[in-house]
Amino acid sequence: MAFANPGRAVQIEPGMTYNTTAPTGTNVPNWDTGWAQPAGEPEGTNVTGWDYVGQVNGLSGTYLGDGWVLTAAHVGAGNLTLDGQTYDVLSNTTQDIYATSNQVDLVLFQVDTTSTTGATLDLPALTISTNDPTAFAYGTTGSSVVMIGYGGGSKSWGLNTVTLVNYTTPVSAGGHNYVSNDFFTYTGTTTYGNESVTNDAQLVSGDSGGGDFIYNAATGQWELAGINEVKGTFTNNQDETQNLSGFVQLDTYEPQIEADITAVPEPPAPLLLGFGLVLLWGVKRLRRRLGAPTASKGTCCQLV
Repeated sequence: MAFANPGRAVQIEPGMTYNTTAPTGTNVPNWDTGWAQPAGEPEGTNVTGWDYVGQVNGLSGTYLGDGWVLTAAHVGAGNLTLDGQTYDVLSNTTQDIYATSNQVDLVLFQVDTTSTTGATLDLPALTISTNDPTAFAYGTTGSSVVMIGYGGGSKSWGLNTVTLVNYTTPVSAGGHNYVSNDFFTYTGTTTYGNESVTNDAQLVSGDSGGGDFIYNAATGQWELAGINEVKGTFTNNQDETQNLSGFVQLDTYEPQIEADITAVPEPPAPLLLGFGLVLLWGVKRLRRRLGAPTASKGTCCQLV
């Protein structure tokens, strides 16, 4: 496994098409339940994770509620365009996320909840996951994750199974270095013993900053579990090629995100708008986690 350059939705194995209309309970189990009810709206008014993902700096961003937006740090803070309306970023609200001394590939900022044309942004707050996703393995089905972003120039989504969690991913973009705790999905078929899972959606260029949602069966709620970050390929020792999608794992950073939302705003951080990158990956460590031989082939990942 190795890595290549910057990105811009969720796609695709060859021959597939983008899912550009909102998911429903027909194609995603439980999708129509487990979301917060909008204040003042009739009972049963349906908002889902699809309604929270918009565009920031030509890429993607995820609305959290109360004017707050979360995106990848390599995307940078900026105006949010959501449901055809543009909401201006507020000065002095940008918050970079850190873990120990490392800057994470996340940035949090607030926008004016009245759009440039007078519309009001009043979606209820999302729940950020405080639990690790479950990786597919022998005897374990793995968490189903709904990936949403603006890659390819329009909003789209895909449904995959988590195949790796709690992997430390260092990336460099626009002169900034980030180290984030990530989880991953693969496309193609992943097999453990007699069990296998087949995934067919991958992040593409433009998805960075979009949201990834996992259903918490214990609470009956959908939770924001990740932020889109990287894509790429992985070739195992059977010469089987699988496409990777990588997401910043939010349960690791939920306490800081919540603290930053309630803290007194700090001076604005510089916008991180450079999209050139070098992505460094611990190949041997990842393959050990997968139970695969240490040799690796192929070119892997680029920021999306």
